[in-house]
Amino acid sequence: MKNPAKLPSLKVIIRDRRRIIFEGDVKSLSSVNSTGDFDVLSTHANFVALIKDKVVINKGLAGQEIFEIKSGLINVDGGDVSVYVGVGEASES
Repeated sequence: MKNPAKLPSLKVIIRDRRRIIFEGDVKSLSSVNSTGDFDVLSTHANFVALIKDKVVINKGLAGQEIFEIKSGLINVDGGDVSVYVGVGEASES
């Protein structure tokens, strides 16, 4: 695996139905799906998955930020990552 410190950044947007929760460039993103924990770097294959529990973004030397979620959907497309929080939950009436 390439040195993560030298990889290009990911463009990440995390949003729910009402607002953008986070938008920015990060070194990596981690989350949980039905098979367990996983990480996304800029060289990751494109994929779509349902996620749960949390989204962790690593901004590099400044550290990481954790977003607790119940459920969501992640779409990785090249160096762009979109996370849709609340996908899979019952809608509010």
